[in-house]
Amino acid sequence: MAVRTMLSNTHGLPTDCPHRERCGWLGDAHAVFPFESFNYDMGNFWAKYMADISSTSSVFLENTLHQKLYNTQFYFADKQPGIPFMISPGRRLCGVASPDWGTAVVQLPWYMYLYYDDEDALRKYYGEMKQWVDHVEALTENHIVPYGLGDWCPPGKIDCPIPLSSTAFHYLDASIVAKAAAVLGNTEDSARYADLRDRIGRAFVAEFYDGKNKTFGSQTADAMALDLGLVPAGDEHAVSDAIVRNIDEKYDGFIHTGIFGLGRIGQALSRYGNPEAAWRVFTKKGENSFEWMWIAGDATTLWEVLPIDSAHSDMVYGSMSHPMQGGYDAWFYEDIAGIRPDASGPGFKVIRFEPTMTGQLRWAEATLDTPYGLVESGWRNEDGLLRWKIVIPANASGLVALPEGKNITVDGRTFDPTDYPVARQGLGSPLYRFPSGSYTFEIR
Repeated sequence: MAVRTMLSNTHGLPTDCPHRERCGWLGDAHAVFPFESFNYDMGNFWAKYMADISSTSSVFLENTLHQKLYNTQFYFADKQPGIPFMISPGRRLCGVASPDWGTAVVQLPWYMYLYYDDEDALRKYYGEMKQWVDHVEALTENHIVPYGLGDWCPPGKIDCPIPLSSTAFHYLDASIVAKAAAVLGNTEDSARYADLRDRIGRAFVAEFYDGKNKTFGSQTADAMALDLGLVPAGDEHAVSDAIVRNIDEKYDGFIHTGIFGLGRIGQALSRYGNPEAAWRVFTKKGENSFEWMWIAGDATTLWEVLPIDSAHSDMVYGSMSHPMQGGYDAWFYEDIAGIRPDASGPGFKVIRFEPTMTGQLRWAEATLDTPYGLVESGWRNEDGLLRWKIVIPANASGLVALPEGKNITVDGRTFDPTDYPVARQGLGSPLYRFPSGSYTFEIR
């Protein structure tokens, strides 16, 4: 469904739907970049779209419309050249971008670097990335961002506070600019934006974290905090547990997220001790489920608003083809198959292999065409034996998560951890560095 919806909306720009608006909304773009780039070689497409954003935003406008809240509340102020609109390209721009939509000008160049090793994208848009972070920081109150549209189009009312999601993106943007500055050799900027990132992070936790109940208050809030590294160290599993409680106690065992949460909730569950809950959510049957969409709703593509149940079957769902809801598809590659990009080797020069759902499915297989060649990961779990084959292309290397305390063989030989250096700690296991080649692991 995610891929069909994407293909229905890829026409020289990432449209939101193929029939009604047909607009390149920036918030939709950053929500879909990872999943679309796992499924297709999108480097040229995203390079073109970033140029659209830059050219559209190049004008100065005096006392013009700015988005404030919910796409229904606005304010007027001067717009400086380089600050984006909600939509690019097009004559219908819907005002100057809100903090949670305009973040695309920072996220997209970084994703181009991470997925395609496109350092030129960082270099070309670095000034606009910095300008955006400084622009949003000027809107903050003690580093908390008050404006935004929020976690768009959940199955009901948004229950993640807009200041929380907008501040989380501000933290992400400052973090990205600090990393981009380091890549480009600008140590002064890197230190400055890393300091800003840390100040935003402290403010975020102080403002939104319920330390007693180990939650930021909603599925999306907890998923975003886990994904972006905003959870206090040591509380990650407890925050993931809070998502499970929210799912089971408030929403009939199903997801209640908009586009910002849906692309992160699978990871937030399976990476932090709750893969079984992720399995239950995505395979749930009956009302309040994905199955309800394609059985009761006869859906073949993703709706603008996720389904609720038969009591709301007369709801106007808007578009029946909206790719912004497809962000979960990246989790299929990253956590079910276990193939992830790693910033230590952009463009999949370094591939992180770390499946997190091997206890819930019997098998999974995936291949990914990368700038270095074909990456493969396929595993099968039967009777307590996990057989896992990976392929690392020439001139690349892999960071492979292998559990401690297990009986492991590599290509039929007992695994000796001293043969492969530990790069760093993974989610629960060390990440061992493997050179290019084909490997078959057996883990008992």
